[in-house]
Amino acid sequence: MRCPTKCSGGNDVRQRLLNALEVQEIGDTDWVKSASRCTYCGCVYASDSSGYAIVKGHLDSMLGQGWRPKIK
Repeated sequence: MRCPTKCSGGNDVRQRLLNALEVQEIGDTDWVKSASRCTYCGCVYASDSSGYAIVKGHLDSMLGQGWRPKIK
């Protein structure tokens, strides 16, 4: 699956499941254990029941900004 934000580097190769430290940083929520992250832009997303990717926020460990949930 491509990055749902359609970032310029969001190809399929850059998408991966969250690792244990990332899951811990985001917190204990229902969706986090099956969420993916774009390693290019930091978008964190999970699929809804129909398979559509829902953006949950951004996780930036490179710049030290950490977890930033999407504001509804």
